[in-house]
Amino acid sequence: MSGAKITSTLLKLLILGSAALFTVQNLNRSSDLTLDLWVVGFQTTEPTPVPLLLWSALVTGLAIGIGWGIQSRRQAVRRIRQLEADLVRMELGRAPAPSKDDDWA
Repeated sequence: MSGAKITSTLLKLLILGSAALFTVQNLNRSSDLTLDLWVVGFQTTEPTPVPLLLWSALVTGLAIGIGWGIQSRRQAVRRIRQLEADLVRMELGRAPAPSKDDDWA
């Protein structure tokens, strides 16, 4: 194994171990969740475990980030395909029609 692979594996184990330790140490802790919007307020009927709150927030953040990244990638791929098609048309001697998004046209 290379040094980088060993370091990567140790880092992953350290993160996983820390997450497991946090979860085990805080299983007994809970929190009352409230949302006060001045007009109406909400409160959970039973206290919610802190590890559940943490992992829910983490998974939600990852899902939003991954979705946002996929959308940005699709837009970039679409733009690259458009630019490549324009380049092929220019090489063939047919100038492409100016893009609606192009400020220079």
